[in-house]
Formats: sequence, C-alpha cells, structure tokens
Amino acid sequence: MKISFLWLKEYVALAPEITPEEVAQKLTFAGLEIEAVTSLAKGFDKVVVGEILERGKHPGADRLSLTKIDIGTGTPLEIVCGAQNIAAGQRIPVATIGAHLPNGLEIKPAKIRGVPSQGMLCSLDELKLPKEWQAEDGIYQLGPKAKIGTPLAEHLGLNDTILEVNVTPNRGDALSHFGVARDVAALFASQAKLPEVKVDEKPGGTAISIENLAGAELSAAYHGRLVEGVKVGPSPDWLRKKLEAVGLRSINNVVDITAFVMMEMGQPLHAFDADKLTEKGEKKLLVSVREAKGEEEFETLTDKKVKLVKGDLVIAAGEAGRPVALAGVMGGKNSEVEDATVNVFLESAEFHPVRVRKTGRRLGLLTDAAYRFERGVDSSRVKWALDRATDLIVQLAGGVAHASAHSANSDAAEALPQIRLRITEIQKLLGKAPDLQRVIQILRGLNITCEVAAGEQGVVMVQVPRWRKDLKRPVDLIEEVARIWGFDQLESRLPQGGFGESEATDSRRRSYFQVRRVRRHLASLGFFEALNYGFSSPEVLAKAHGEAELKQLVEIANPVTSDYSVMKPSLVTGLLQNVQQNFAHRARNLRLFEVRRVFSLSEKGKEGPEPRTATGIDESVHLAMLMTGAEVDETWEGKPSAVDFYSIKGALESIFELLGTGGLSFKPGTDRAFLHPGQSATILVGNRPVGCVGRLHPGVEKNFEIDQDAFYAEVYMDSLVKDEARLVQYKEFSNFPQVERDFSALVKEEVNASMIRASVAKAAKPLLKDFLIFDV
Repeated sequence: MKISFLWLKEYVALAPEITPEEVAQKLTFAGLEIEAVTSLAKGFDKVVVGEILERGKHPGADRLSLTKIDIGTGTPLEIVCGAQNIAAGQRIPVATIGAHLPNGLEIKPAKIRGVPSQGMLCSLDELKLPKEWQAEDGIYQLGPKAKIGTPLAEHLGLNDTILEVNVTPNRGDALSHFGVARDVAALFASQAKLPEVKVDEKPGGTAISIENLAGAELSAAYHGRLVEGVKVGPSPDWLRKKLEAVGLRSINNVVDITAFVMMEMGQPLHAFDADKLTEKGEKKLLVSVREAKGEEEFETLTDKKVKLVKGDLVIAAGEAGRPVALAGVMGGKNSEVEDATVNVFLESAEFHPVRVRKTGRRLGLLTDAAYRFERGVDSSRVKWALDRATDLIVQLAGGVAHASAHSANSDAAEALPQIRLRITEIQKLLGKAPDLQRVIQILRGLNITCEVAAGEQGVVMVQVPRWRKDLKRPVDLIEEVARIWGFDQLESRLPQGGFGESEATDSRRRSYFQVRRVRRHLASLGFFEALNYGFSSPEVLAKAHGEAELKQLVEIANPVTSDYSVMKPSLVTGLLQNVQQNFAHRARNLRLFEVRRVFSLSEKGKEGPEPRTATGIDESVHLAMLMTGAEVDETWEGKPSAVDFYSIKGALESIFELLGTGGLSFKPGTDRAFLHPGQSATILVGNRPVGCVGRLHPGVEKNFEIDQDAFYAEVYMDSLVKDEARLVQYKEFSNFPQVERDFSALVKEEVNASMIRASVAKAAKPLLKDFLIFDV
C-alpha cells in the first residue's frame, strides 16, 4: 500500500526536521515494514516554471522557434523549441542545463542548427506525467497562476515522498493514511487526529428505506444518504494529485471522493446513481442487503458478467430487489455514477470479512474495497466516513444533502471488550518491561483507551477499540507495547547452561532443565523420543477418547487440512500412530515417549485468573510413555518375557525418584477411556492426581491395529516440575547397623498392595527406611 508523506502529515504533527526516511525506519522496526521510499520529485531537479517572453523564427529552420524564457534569475534563457503550441506570455516547464528528466534525457548545452540552446521546454511525455492533464500535444501549459522560478515539483505538488507499506493481514487498521498516522504518532510522541466533519442536512428529498435481510452477522452496519442536484465532473487538482500519488486513477469528482475517504481512514464507500435505484412509479428509495438467490446474473462496473451463488452478499434496490452491487466487492453497471448523474446515493457499511473474501476470490474481483473489508474496518467510524464524503461532495460537486438512513442494527450499542494487562506479564514475556506510566503513554499514543486498574498495583485496564480486530489477549497488547517501546530496548543475554549435575539452578530456568533431565533419563532406559504434531482430527481422536473428552476439543479456526483441525487433548493417539507405523516395518519391541503441550477448553472460561486462560483454553505440558513387546530383544538364551504393567510402573517410579518427588502412590482405576478399566491406575502425589498408567483398552488397540499388549502412562508435568528451587536437607548417618526383617500377613482379597504399603509406612515411622512386598 502506498502512503503519501505529505498527506500523512495532515493527520499527525511532526517536527520539520523529521524526514520520510526516519519515519520509514521507525515504522519498519515497529512492525509496519516499509518496502520502498520513493520521491515523486525524482527527475524534476533543475526543472522550473518559466514564462515565454518572445517567440521568433529560427534562422536556419522553418519548423523551429527561437524563444526567450524568464525563469526568475534576471537573465532570460535562449532556448530552441520545435513545438507549435507555444506563444509569448505562456508559463511552461523549463529544464535547465544539468537536469536529468524522468524519461532519461540529460540536458546539456547544445547548438541546434547553429543556434545555442540553454535548456528545453518540456511536454508531458518528457516529464512522464499523465496525458490526461492536457488535451493537446506539445509543451505543457501551466496556466497564468504558476509562479515564475518555482521548482516544477513544488508547483505540481510532487515534492512528496511515497512510502510503500507491507501491511500484515492482522493489521487492517493500518490500510489508510490515518491508520499509519496512529503508529507514527505513538512513535514520535505526537497525536493523530481526523478532521472535524459537519454535514448541513436539508429537509425533504426522496424518502429512503434500508433493510438488512442478511442479518447483523453478515452486515453489522449499513448507512446511506441521498445527495440531490450534484454536478459530476473532473476532480480538482489537489484531489486528483493525491489519488495519483498513491496509485489510484481519477474518474470523476464523486467517485474520487469515495476513494479519497477510503485512503484517508480505511472505510470503503460506494456511490450509486440514485435515479437508477428506483423503478417507474416507485416514490420511495428502497435499498436492502441480502444474500444472492441461486443463479442470479450480475454485471459489474468493469463490464464483467458473473453468476451469483447462494451465500454471495448483494445490495438490492427497488421493490423487486434488483442486485445493484456486490456487497464490499464492486458496484454494478446498472447503478454507475456517470457524467449525467444528478442525484447520488452514498453507501457506508460494514460487511462480514469472510463472505466478502469468498465472493471476491470466486469471481476474480480483487478490489481495494474488498481488501479492506476482508481485514476488518473501523466499526466506530462507518457513519463518520459517510459524513466526510457527503461534506466533500457538497463542496466539490454541489448539491443538497439530506438526512442519512440506516438499517435497524446499525446503531446497536456494543460493549467494548476489556483486557487486563499486568506489568509482570510484560516482564515475563519480554524479559524487561517499561514502567506503568510508559505503558499507558504508549497505548494512549495508539488511541487505545486505558487506565490504571482501581485498587490494583501494576495492572492496566485496556478498552479494546473497535478498529483493532486483532487485540484479543494480553499477549496482543504486550506486542503493541514492545513494538512502540522498541525491540532495541530488550537486552541480549547468553542462555544459561550446563551438563549433568552442573545444570543451572536459576529459578527461571529450573523447570526447563528438569524436563531435559527426564528426557535424558528415559533415553538411558532405552526409550526413543517421538516428535509428533500437536494437531489431529476428530476422527483419529475418537478412536481413543471418550465422548466427554471429545466435547472439550479445541478447534483451529483456519486449519491447513482437515487432518489437523483440532488440538490434541492427550498424547496417546500420536504414540499409537507411531506404534502402528513401526509394526508396519516389523519393529515390535517398542519403548516410546513424548513431551508436548496438550489443549482443552477451560472450565474457568475467559474470566479465569491466569492470562493464559483468557481465551478459554487450558494448555499444559504432558509426558507420555508407551511400552509394548518384549523387555529385551530375543537372544540365544531364549525368548524374553513381555513387558507388563510393572515394567512401565517401574519406569515411572524412576522418574519421580529423579525429580525428588515424594508421596507417590497408585490408586486403582482411572477416568481415561483409552485405558483398560481393570488394569489401570491413577498416579497420585499425596492426594493430588498427576497422571494415569495402565494397559491400553482392547478396543483402542484394535482401532490402531495393535495385536499385542501395550502399556501407556501419561504424567502432568506442570504438576511436578516447578521453577522454585528446592531446599535440600542432609542428615548424618546412623551409628547403628541396618536390620532386615521378613513379615508375613494374611489379608482379605480386596486389600491391595498400596493399602499394605500405606499401613506399614504409617506404623513403622520413623525407623523404617524402606520395604518391599515380595510375595502376594
């Protein structure tokens, strides 16, 4: 997108010494990448406004003229010219010696047919200016108001610089000069403001009725106004030059105004010929937003005939509901504003981004308006844009503006969402944070309303503006603070590291190293780590999970493929698919593990106390282990025993011992549907569940084509691995030798081993160090 630097400065006050290059650099570092900075005055150095004092015949050529030109230096220049449309008194562009014109021509002292020539009078072709600026060929006539000696670029308003901005898809708010001005204002401690607009509405006029038949979801707002008695014609120079500077073609004053407002503040508008919206006999202007009926035909402004399908949004007119525009995409040939147009109906609306995108892409109509609707427009300024365009039309095309009308849902009050931003969260994410007042200053500089949370320290309550569709979580606000504050403010530090027992014990890094030690430990036990995607499909998950778990799946808004449309609530399906693939390659003795985040819908919802659950999604780190086949590979000594419940239980106990976690016990049974109900257990630390273990359910084994017993464990690492450093206590050795004793007891069948362990441990403390149940 092209941004005019002079146009930009109409909305934000900048010091005179601030250059376009400086603004471009700061915007790039703030996330709005400037791909190019181009001066429109390039090629106009040493080209000035001059006046023809005399025109005489060339002594050596009938078709050449010898002229004397005043360029304001006091000494007229003698220039030979071959154009026939020049006369004394005209003011024209003069390229002096040393000029390098836009067409590549360099002006040097020369003799033409023996007569010295001290420059060149320029045409539109040589200046690479639009031919539409002058009907006749020859030297470009500047008019009597052009000031002699003024640089041509300044006279034409081309002393401007164009910034080409690469706007990311989430920043629809930056697709206008005012949108970019907000970022510039925040970066240069200024304030961005739009002009005040007041429409002089006159009573009377044709009655207007606007209906939203598509519903509020597809058309959130629709405003319209009738302007009668306009005179359609060419746009004034200032408007035409602004549009041409940013790459738009001037059409007529009415259409150009709608384009101007869109480039000014990002709201697409459309102008209809109001007389073409009514049929004979209709006394009222009826406009409606509706979905297309099957196989409707429509001709666009570009003379393209298309067939509409159900789901396309259209603007319809009259009692018959004739389509006159594709909502948010392009107007129709049957309602185009032409030179003969007298009455104009102006539209300003907000349409559903996905519907606009689908229609535009399907029909191959990629317009500037659709580009903005796809990314979201400023919901709070839809009516303002209509008023701004109306005011300009009355100024530039005359006419009488009447009261605006709107669909029933357009003025519906919508509470603005609020986000709690903690300074500690900024510190945690960035490693460094500005102070509270600086955070507030940055957000207010972006025109985002915020204030210190009442009764809380280090918390800012932020009201999300309706023009920032991408701000939904605290992390989004942290990104805004970081990019304006400056990423160069963040300090570079080497990561802390170490090996084995010398691993770093810094509290902020402890959890990372604990998980790394678990990985290494499992590898030493013969396990292989699996690296699977965190995505899956409901069909695959249904092979292992119960209905309750499937109801809590987190769906992905824009999945790459249907195979990866939801986030995994557990790691079991990934490891089972790994086993399935290994079986296909005749590898049947497997020990696999995986450490990855899992996701589920949060029971706390969006009002949860933790920022990470603000989206209504819980995420946590899990460790999954799977064992199947033989304990060891087969040797000459005979067939080894198969893995069983105690194999995976032993591996689990070694992990807890590595982490120094006490109070480990196993409670028979678990609520996980993928485990065998009679051969599974819940892992407890004290009374707190931290995982599950057991044999896989036979139905799950069958679903994944596993024809031998497989044992699985899943541990909630967030419950075990903490960042707090633990205090290690040491005790002196006992002066007495250890004593071992064997005891036998007869118990009822319903008493399990864990119950015996708990009873013995309680009765024999503090002398008992350890015991083993060896015969059951």
